[in-house]
Amino acid sequence: MTTALALSVLGLALFDSTSAGTSLVPLWLLLAPGRVRAARIAVYLLALAGLYFAGGMLVALIASPVLDFAAGVLESWSPVTAPLVLAALGLVTAGMGALMLTRTFAAHAQLIPSQLQDWRRRTLEADSSRRIVGVALLAFAVEFTGMLPYLGAIALLTRTDLGWAGVTGWVALYCLVMVLPAALLTVVRVLAHARIDPALRRLDDWLERNGTKLSAVSFLAVGVLLTAYGAVGLVI
Repeated sequence: MTTALALSVLGLALFDSTSAGTSLVPLWLLLAPGRVRAARIAVYLLALAGLYFAGGMLVALIASPVLDFAAGVLESWSPVTAPLVLAALGLVTAGMGALMLTRTFAAHAQLIPSQLQDWRRRTLEADSSRRIVGVALLAFAVEFTGMLPYLGAIALLTRTDLGWAGVTGWVALYCLVMVLPAALLTVVRVLAHARIDPALRRLDDWLERNGTKLSAVSFLAVGVLLTAYGAVGLVI
């Protein structure tokens, strides 16, 4: 595990903390009327992190032999084929991110208000740990396959010499870092009470308005990383 790869994985984890499941849902819970129910938010974040860890390990188990086979086939053609394919895939991914940033594409890619309001209603009506876990399961089911930074990080980790113990540790760390900002916001909300309420509401509005742009930037980030690793493979 190189320093550059470690920083890349942690950076992707921090970026994933801006997804709806890891940012908007905790904010809705924090902005619910009445006192802050920190235990409810903790149950949600732990359930979500656990689901992502389990899903990530399943992807890693599947990805490792698939990537090994694909790399073997490509390298049997030519030593530079695999890095070229990786760089090309990165350029395509980055191009998709750039396309998503255009106003025309973004206008059709937004999560429509009625869906967002329904998700908010489900979140605020969850008055027990069982229902909170259900909200976490819904967030996981909706977002997991679209969380390109997480899937990209897992693909990068499975190509290292860490072994399964190391990959497991890094996937667990990724999931913890992913929910860390929401956990810190919860602590600040409990300590600061109403003083931080206006700032949280502004953050909530900003995240709802810029959800598509954040997704586009995630495609760009993963695309740049893939292109960079492909380029390094060509040089080394």
